[in-house]
Amino acid sequence: MSINKNIFTILYSLARAAILLFIFSCLVIYSQNPQWIVYTTTNSGLPSNNIFPIAIDTNNIKWIGTSQGLAKFDGANWTIYDTSNSPLPEQSILDLKIDKKNHVWIGTFGGGAAYFDGTNWIIFDTSNSPIPSNLIKSIFIDKYNSKWIGTSNKGLAKFTDTTWLIYNTTNSGIPANNITTITIDSNNIKWIGTPLFGMARFNDTNWTVYNSNNTGQPINFVRGLAIDSLNNIWIGTQFYGLVNFNYSQNQWTVYNSTNSGLPDNNLFSVFTQRHIKYIGSFGFTIFNDTTWVNYNSNNSPLPGSVVNSFAQDKYGNIWMGVSGGLAEYNANGIIGIKNKQINSPLEFELYQNYPNPFNSSTAIEYYISKSGDYNLKLYDIQGKEVKQLISGELKSGSYKTTLNSDNLSSGVYFYLLSDKLKKYVITKKLVIAK
Repeated sequence: MSINKNIFTILYSLARAAILLFIFSCLVIYSQNPQWIVYTTTNSGLPSNNIFPIAIDTNNIKWIGTSQGLAKFDGANWTIYDTSNSPLPEQSILDLKIDKKNHVWIGTFGGGAAYFDGTNWIIFDTSNSPIPSNLIKSIFIDKYNSKWIGTSNKGLAKFTDTTWLIYNTTNSGIPANNITTITIDSNNIKWIGTPLFGMARFNDTNWTVYNSNNTGQPINFVRGLAIDSLNNIWIGTQFYGLVNFNYSQNQWTVYNSTNSGLPDNNLFSVFTQRHIKYIGSFGFTIFNDTTWVNYNSNNSPLPGSVVNSFAQDKYGNIWMGVSGGLAEYNANGIIGIKNKQINSPLEFELYQNYPNPFNSSTAIEYYISKSGDYNLKLYDIQGKEVKQLISGELKSGSYKTTLNSDNLSSGVYFYLLSDKLKKYVITKKLVIAK
């Protein structure tokens, strides 16, 4: 009997340790809290809230393409280049890339391509160069500093020093002349996306076309392409969600709103950083090969509905070009935030709930410095609102709200405190472990 009792005690201790280890792991994974900074025309030097591409150079300077010119942001100062104060040939900018010399290449909506080294400008258009179109949708720069330029309905151009090569459906194996996106993998293989005829792989000699007919995959309508750390291709489609292509194993995986945590099948952009995928849609999704986390303008400070682009700075902060402004995001808190000058007053503080993780109930404390209307809401990891905790006018002072886990499943949640107009928002994570 004593032996059995000892065995039971040991097993119980091991099980309890395993549970505690699991909870501790949850704390390690989810203890950090996402932080945001939003830039708009009202609190920054942005010339427009309609943000398209973002590029970040080796000096950590952000170059932002808008519908009203090019913005340069060094973390404190804004410089705007447009058709009235610079040789920029067109206000609306569709793509931006930084070359090996840290110079900026600009694709415009009807003005051709522009090169800017910080002082001098060179414009490439159909009147002064072999570039086949003035409507430039995509630019990518390979390891040899050659520029690959995707145009609207006139094919693909390659520019190296002074030499131009043009690829179109007449003289090459490219499947269409309308190029939406270009990316290049670690082997210098070019991947070219089109809006109707799938994508092409080009190794500088041979073309391979992938479409719905020859693969059985929903990849005809390609809007975004990205390469991960394993050299896999991630394809953002217009109607059919996200597709992963493992070229070395010829393996395809489709993620859509039916079989995954992806909230919408209409994608606008894809960005990868190691094993993390950032997917732009109506809001954006973070996917780490296991977990899906969704943000939109309802459950976060995201300043618009459509996420057009992503870029990562040297601190690991993610910058997003959104239909209503520019957003900076970091799941672990924005690094370098103390050096930033943002015209957003600190109206309240939101503290980490305690205990966390919790089983039955937890306390959420917050401080309001300015009386006004506030909301405190709980969201699940998919970005869906699951509970309204506070809504209405609050006077200046400290508050505590108790969250009960009744009718809530185990898992990760976000609680978000905001003012009525969402000018200032704080989000934190909590874990329910039943």
